[in-house]
Amino acid sequence: MKFCKNKVLIYSLQETLIGRKKKLVRDKIPEELAKKKKHLRFTEVDDEKYWSFLKRKLVEEVNEVIDALENSNEEHQHEEIGDVLEVLDAIMHFKKFDHEEVLRKKEEKKLKKGGFYKKVILYED
Repeated sequence: MKFCKNKVLIYSLQETLIGRKKKLVRDKIPEELAKKKKHLRFTEVDDEKYWSFLKRKLVEEVNEVIDALENSNEEHQHEEIGDVLEVLDAIMHFKKFDHEEVLRKKEEKKLKKGGFYKKVILYED
């Protein structure tokens, strides 16, 4: 688990270090900004870079959900959760995961081990 936490920290640090100058954006953003006469540079990347940007985007969006849950109204919270789901959909598409299979695995694990609804906390020594 520590490895996973370190990975998230690494992506968060990368996001900070690059000053958000390069980030994955939604597909229609270039056209929207062009209509507003904003001239920014866009590029498409290869699969290796795309995968890296997708992971960073997931961390960014999860952090935005946490912030919204602490500081925003319900509508904004829903929007931010939707953004996380959109990134997860993009990851499943990129990895060629079957959405129904992912949902089946989720339900199998929930049946076997439960969900996160009973507010159970494990104390590790």
